[in-house]
Amino acid sequence: MKNLGEIMKKTALLKWANKRGGVLDEEFITDHDKCLHSKSFSKNFLLLFHSIPFGFTLVELLVVIAIIGVLIALLLPAVQAAREAARRSQCTNHLKQTGIGIHNFHDTTLGLPPQFIQDYRPGFWVLQLPFIEQQSLYENITSYNNGTGISRDFRTYWGTLTTEQKNAHGSVPIIKCPSRRSGVAFTDDWRPGPQTDYAPIIYLRTEGTIPAGRTTASDITTWWHVAFNSRSAYETNSPNRKNSSPFKMSALQIAGDFKTWKASNSFADWSDGTSNQLIVGEKYIPPDYLGKCVEDASAGGLAPSGGSAKVARTDCSGFYQGDNNFSAMSCLIHNYSSPVGVLVKRAEDVLKREPTGGYGFGSYHPGICNFLRGDGSVVAVQNNTADIMLLMLADISDGGIPELP
Repeated sequence: MKNLGEIMKKTALLKWANKRGGVLDEEFITDHDKCLHSKSFSKNFLLLFHSIPFGFTLVELLVVIAIIGVLIALLLPAVQAAREAARRSQCTNHLKQTGIGIHNFHDTTLGLPPQFIQDYRPGFWVLQLPFIEQQSLYENITSYNNGTGISRDFRTYWGTLTTEQKNAHGSVPIIKCPSRRSGVAFTDDWRPGPQTDYAPIIYLRTEGTIPAGRTTASDITTWWHVAFNSRSAYETNSPNRKNSSPFKMSALQIAGDFKTWKASNSFADWSDGTSNQLIVGEKYIPPDYLGKCVEDASAGGLAPSGGSAKVARTDCSGFYQGDNNFSAMSCLIHNYSSPVGVLVKRAEDVLKREPTGGYGFGSYHPGICNFLRGDGSVVAVQNNTADIMLLMLADISDGGIPELP
């Protein structure tokens, strides 16, 4: 460092001398080294040092800025893609945890969690809470009204909660897809309660002759009846229609006593096998309707073409079922009122005002929608997957074993 300092001083001295018309060679500097330590030299050296220009020219600065801009433009999509990949992986993990919960429920109760117990009573997600590490929330709900909460109207229970308690109910991470939302998600509007991004599959198969103009044996006009009627009653009244959904309405050990609910089906009813069955998926919520829960079309809700305006096809609570609140389930069924059935929708798709327009499955992941299989695995279904293939995967006993691309 000392030698470097001496060299710098000698170089500066030469420049200083030349600037003033003097001649100083290397030999002179060596012979008169003491001048390097003189006060006059130190003063002039500092003046010379500060006179030397530093920094970038305007052109150099513009070039650097342009290069940085190009690098950001190249890296930003990669960063966004990496973030989405992480969110998609977390979404997949949430569905896997749901699958583990379903299997634990089955091992404990020897049956599958019901779609719901009865109108407005706690449904699929509430019954799952003890098996997805949310025992305390489950106990809060069931202990309501002297231990009769499971048989009570969930809306009444929700009305007794403080904001802090509602935040706790709405912050369960496993029921939300991070690509769509995170944190607390609940509504106090028309059908209040925690909002969910996943829903069990509803599927109704019509057996026998296929109606004219239809391409499969599904019946779009009556699928929703499955949710509000027990398997035996509905199939007795409509013998050619069969509830082929993975989950069904609960059975009651004592008629009219909802506290005595029990599972009405088990894995044994899935004759196609657990690995060939889609059971839960990401439900379709258009971005413009995320967080909205309204009753009728005039208030910003959605109504089917030619149908009642009072249909909640928006983001209401997924913790219970009843009276047109279909936020707790989704229908995987052929859309007969459209030339091409769009079953797995994209976030940017326009919601159709049709009977199944607001009840299908769809995600905010580009090009795919995540579904949980009966064996606990998760599959990313492409948006362009053939309708008939999805229908076969939704039906628990059609004998079809399709291979997803």
